[in-house]
Amino acid sequence: MKTIIELFDREPIENVLGMLMMNPQQVVFLGDKKIMREYRKESILRFAKQRGLQTKISFYHYDYANYQNIMDTYQRVVQANPSCAFEVTGGKEIPLLAAGAFCLEQKIPVYYFDYRSKKFLNVFQNSTLPEISLPKLTVRDILTLAGGSMMRHGHFNQEYRSPEMQRDILSVWDIYKKHRQEWGAQTTFFQQIQTEDEHTLAVSVPEKLSGKVNAECNFSIMQALAECGIILRLHRRNGQVSFQFKNEHLRKCLSDAGIWLELYTGLCADQTEFFDDVQVSVVIDWDGSDHDPNDTTNEIDVMLVHELTPIFISCKTGVPSTHALNEIKLLAERFGGIAAKAVLVTSTAVSKVAPATYRRAGDMGVMILEEEELFNKQFPQKLTDIAEGRFWMRRT
Repeated sequence: MKTIIELFDREPIENVLGMLMMNPQQVVFLGDKKIMREYRKESILRFAKQRGLQTKISFYHYDYANYQNIMDTYQRVVQANPSCAFEVTGGKEIPLLAAGAFCLEQKIPVYYFDYRSKKFLNVFQNSTLPEISLPKLTVRDILTLAGGSMMRHGHFNQEYRSPEMQRDILSVWDIYKKHRQEWGAQTTFFQQIQTEDEHTLAVSVPEKLSGKVNAECNFSIMQALAECGIILRLHRRNGQVSFQFKNEHLRKCLSDAGIWLELYTGLCADQTEFFDDVQVSVVIDWDGSDHDPNDTTNEIDVMLVHELTPIFISCKTGVPSTHALNEIKLLAERFGGIAAKAVLVTSTAVSKVAPATYRRAGDMGVMILEEEELFNKQFPQKLTDIAEGRFWMRRT
């Protein structure tokens, strides 16, 4: 197909499905100036460049409330691009009505993407296009299409993908499950350890630390960490404890109480081999510029993408606040669109200890994976269930 005429829509993914799946030489976007704004046009151009697409892209405006203006625009564009088809997955009511009338009269093919069958339909012939694979989108793609950008990873780089780090994550997770009640206090101990060089791994400090925050070493946790090689050369004598962190990355992680929920969730998603992309600790820039220190930014604990569904996950060790629910819902809607899922993973039994919060989340469309799901072998399956719309929260 040489040219696709695309009715521009606020939903980012619907603007590029034709480009990705039909592989046209050219895409002409038609839309109202109030919808097809400059930052949205720039986002599509950045996305195409990011994906390495050679598609020629152009934009034309019409007045979406003026039927005759819309028809005149269609006529002008089709005269310049006679070998074309319309793609009408997006678009508003009057332009869609006009496109149907115009294409029927001019005998121009019209295609529409059906989300249920995941196929493009030839509207007038009541048939589907030959089998076309869905595009494999990345977290970076999703954010770029929405006008943002993936700046970096917040807490760390992607070391967690190495086999060794994955083993370490599972080892610490088992210790965390056993010592959940004491884990926060032990994290405070790690945070209070002071060395001349923050990169120093060998440590010798009193078991009880005093300062801005008092902290005490939990030797049972330390022994468990030593047994699985997370810390090395552990000794205890005369109120002093000495040991060595296995590496700088683990030192940083052990000083963050909540990071293990993020790492474990990301690892479980990775191991399903179900998701097209898995990213942990994603820092996003709202306007995609990346270089202005005054830009609005947010960090998303875990992001997953399966086919056309992005999943935004916030991880909390305690009962989530209303603010936390609002934030992850806002980010999912702003950067993922109508197909996005907002999820909150917590190690607390929210449905029991805070049933009003649990019910509020359900009413808002934020799915909660709580203690019962998190510490169950079926947790990875719950993530895939969410992606495929098969997860339901319990009644409270």
